[in-house]
Amino acid sequence: MGKQEILQHVRQAIADSCGIPEERIEPSATLFQDLGVTSIDLVDILFTLESAFGVELKISDIESRSRAEMQDVPFEVNGVITPEGRDVLRRSLPELPPEKLVEGMTMFDIVNLITVDIVCTMIQYKLAEDEKLVEHGD
Repeated sequence: MGKQEILQHVRQAIADSCGIPEERIEPSATLFQDLGVTSIDLVDILFTLESAFGVELKISDIESRSRAEMQDVPFEVNGVITPEGRDVLRRSLPELPPEKLVEGMTMFDIVNLITVDIVCTMIQYKLAEDEKLVEHGD
């Protein structure tokens, strides 16, 4: 499934959950700051998308995927994302503006930077993971 098709589903889910006109929902719009999505809205949006795509979506997957890639190198120290952690985030989420990944960031800060496009990327990752499981018979 292509990113444009995924984007259309994401836009529709946000529009239905939040009452935002679809034309206002740009890929670069942040969920919380630009679109005013609440945490309750997010639960509804993710549930709608999980049902549509048959995958489980969790915002915490961003952190989990980063930690797994880093192996023995700490992702965060005392709640603050390490420089190495920020590098992994830059690679895994190129949609995040590099200038926003600054020293002293926490995962809470990252959550506030999640865009419509990042939600699409999360869905693509999950669909690819599921496809690999099917290919390998797991």
